[in-house]
Amino acid sequence: KLTGDSSYYQLAVTHANTTLKNHFREDNSSYHLVVYDTENGGIISKKTAQGAHDSSAWARGQAWGLYGYTVMYRETKDKKYLDQANAIALQPDRKIIVGGNGYIAGSYNDLALVRYKTNGSLDSTFGVNGISLTALSLFDDKINDIALQTDGKIVVAGTTASPLNTSTQIRCIARFTSFGKLDSTFGTNGYTFPNVSVPSSSISKIAIQQDGKIIAVGVDGQNFTVQRYDTTGLLDNNFGSGGTVITNTFNSFHDDRAIDVVVQPNGGIVVGGTVFVDALSNYSFGVARYLSN
Repeated sequence: KLTGDSSYYQLAVTHANTTLKNHFREDNSSYHLVVYDTENGGIISKKTAQGAHDSSAWARGQAWGLYGYTVMYRETKDKKYLDQANAIALQPDRKIIVGGNGYIAGSYNDLALVRYKTNGSLDSTFGVNGISLTALSLFDDKINDIALQTDGKIVVAGTTASPLNTSTQIRCIARFTSFGKLDSTFGTNGYTFPNVSVPSSSISKIAIQQDGKIIAVGVDGQNFTVQRYDTTGLLDNNFGSGGTVITNTFNSFHDDRAIDVVVQPNGGIVVGGTVFVDALSNYSFGVARYLSN
């Protein structure tokens, strides 16, 4: 689009089509690696270099597929890409959960969850006519990420207004039942504001360990932050210092942000994000791996 050279467009379409054909299983979970024959383009194997076994799903690839095929639909208007993005995002029961922020009345946003049936209509068994709006504060609340537990409960994470200073956003985690109601067995009435005294903190991404504990990554002021919560919403004191690890080992000036997290089969926690590297406002990619403790 920027160069006017259509060969780049054709390369992107060919790559998207090849990946769509070969990289996803019947249930739309993603292989980590597909090994191709460099001579004839045939498939040699489909496997993982990180998971417990080759049949495991690649969580990060799922996210890339969801975003990538949405972009492909936007640029080509070919509905098969939108169909693939929808298939990747489906719950085990094939329903679709979408999260973010929204409001019906007033000036401030609430946590917003919407669930759709497999035919695209709103699921009336969820929230109110398919929509769940939840205010955690009198000001703006926002969902940045969603994770589904094996029991169908929905963990969301993002930001809310600090009760100490409503002009400041802080991290928050909430858990909803499969019907879109706050789960009263989690945190305080279904949500928690850890470290409310820390300004400008947020959660970018969450992951659920095999034992049900929740890993949350984001920014705490201006540093990589990793936290672990137990299944009741309390910070896990067996992790880091009081459940939190703050990392500023990149010799960074400021503004390091953890953006994504993957929990490895051995319990290792891999976190990636952006790192502010010099006074000229240049950023680089940073990655860190943490032990399970």
